[in-house]
Amino acid sequence: QNLPERMFAVAVLLFAMVSFSSFVSSITNLMTHLRNLRSVETKQIILMERFLHENGISSNLGLRIRRFLEHLMTKRGKIKESEVELLEKLSTPLQMELRYEVHSPALMKHPFFLCYAQSNQAVMQRVCSE
Repeated sequence: QNLPERMFAVAVLLFAMVSFSSFVSSITNLMTHLRNLRSVETKQIILMERFLHENGISSNLGLRIRRFLEHLMTKRGKIKESEVELLEKLSTPLQMELRYEVHSPALMKHPFFLCYAQSNQAVMQRVCSE
């Protein structure tokens, strides 16, 4: 091999190492974020357990409370717009478009709104955002 080929091979290896380490870093970062989210939930459960214990709550009622909370945690349903704080920071036109795409499928089931949306989409966006 001559010198340019060796330099090219070294450059490709360096690029591959940097790309791979960036990929691994992003996965690690996401896993840490998930762990932190789970940690908040776990702290709340521990706090509830402590509250039940410190206040002498009967084991029967404590069990019913735990089961109810487990049921709530497994059956969360759709996320509401008000639960996503970042959506408040969107510009008004983006919020209007987002609300239109969220609410229009339900409105489009009615023939009046379907026809009206086809003729004047801008007004329908305002209707959905109000």
